[in-house]
Amino acid sequence: MALHTLDAMARGGMYDVVGGGFSRYSTDNSWKVPHFEKMLYDNAQLALVYLHAYLITGISAYRNIVDKTLGFIQRN
Repeated sequence: MALHTLDAMARGGMYDVVGGGFSRYSTDNSWKVPHFEKMLYDNAQLALVYLHAYLITGISAYRNIVDKTLGFIQRN
């Protein structure tokens, strides 16, 4: 269930595939339109969760999300 949730968050509109990081929440029922507010503390926690998912599963997509999210944190 946890991996399914992480996958859905990464595919949905909350994850910024261009600049990295996650928006706080979505503004529509299908989770495609993000609220354009990205909080550093939310992203720090999500980076840790995706890192643990990568370490447990070895799935490189999780590692890519960690790298991009940490890049967003460092820039902002």
